[in-house]
Amino acid sequence: MTQKEVIIDYIKTHGSILPAKVAGFIHKGTMLGSESSRRCRELRKEGVLTSHMEGKFEVFTLARVPQLTAVTIIQQESQKMRAVREEKLKVQSLF
Repeated sequence: MTQKEVIIDYIKTHGSILPAKVAGFIHKGTMLGSESSRRCRELRKEGVLTSHMEGKFEVFTLARVPQLTAVTIIQQESQKMRAVREEKLKVQSLF
């Protein structure tokens, strides 16, 4: 496992990570090293993690991924169908 994978798995297990306090901690056979804070910042840049401050420490959690609901999917599909109908009408009006 890479350090990034270990960090993501740790957060999935514990809910968040405080890199300043986990250096040297062993998670599933892999040690979280002193570079954990750097890896967390890289993952935050990639959009995988979010962070907030607790006192003087930065705590990282998994970023929330917006989930599509059935209603939003139906709305998106109806907009597509409406656009197709409008294009058909434009083409028919040319003849």
